[in-house]
Amino acid sequence: IMTGGESAKALKSELASLKHSNATLLKEGKGLRSQISDLRSQIESATNANDELLSQIEGSKELTRKETEDNIVLKEQLKNLQSDHDSLADRLQAQKGYLSEAMGARAALQSQMADLVKSNEALT
Repeated sequence: IMTGGESAKALKSELASLKHSNATLLKEGKGLRSQISDLRSQIESATNANDELLSQIEGSKELTRKETEDNIVLKEQLKNLQSDHDSLADRLQAQKGYLSEAMGARAALQSQMADLVKSNEALT
């Protein structure tokens, strides 16, 4: 059995220990609150960075879609140009044929003219 003085001493000692423990817990709590605040800032920064990346991805998707549409249009234009080229090549080939025929006819006429000139000279 403790005496009143011993009991009071023990209670004071226990109170001092509890005060010390409480002060330690308060310091730890402040540290945890600071860590939580830092983590919140990191999460917010990561969220902002993620949002920026998502925005860039969407922009890239839009650019890719636009490039795909442009490529489809360019392919159609290329097909049309190829068709025009083929048509012009055919027309050029036909023109070469006509020119060749005209040159042959010209040569034949020149030959006939030469024959006529000779005949005319022979007659005079």
